[in-house]
Amino acid sequence: MSDKFEGEGVVVDHPMRERGRMRDGGGPEDPMLGARVTRLEEDVREVKSILTRLEPMIVELVHTTARKSDIERLDGRITETREELRNLRGQFLGLQGEIKGLLPTRMFVFWMIGLFVALAGLFLRAAN
Repeated sequence: MSDKFEGEGVVVDHPMRERGRMRDGGGPEDPMLGARVTRLEEDVREVKSILTRLEPMIVELVHTTARKSDIERLDGRITETREELRNLRGQFLGLQGEIKGLLPTRMFVFWMIGLFVALAGLFLRAAN
């Protein structure tokens, strides 16, 4: 008899099978089994310790990481802000044009006031 079970095309070693017959579980154990179990228990404790330290970091990452909806909302706000800036730029350029248009008018007003003051001075002098 074989030391392996065959089923559904897979050959599997069975730990309770010994020299062609099933062990009843009361027989001698693998002498390395105790050391292997002890090592496995130590590894599990180490993994638990690592996971305990990592858990708060993972929770913090989950809470601080931007979600897709947050990014989409911010993208929408950036687009709105860009539109507002374009509008403000257009308004600024319009005001700039108006100011440039007012400068010749202002200069004309100052010249006219200067002319009237000069003419008034001439008439007063001629009147004396």
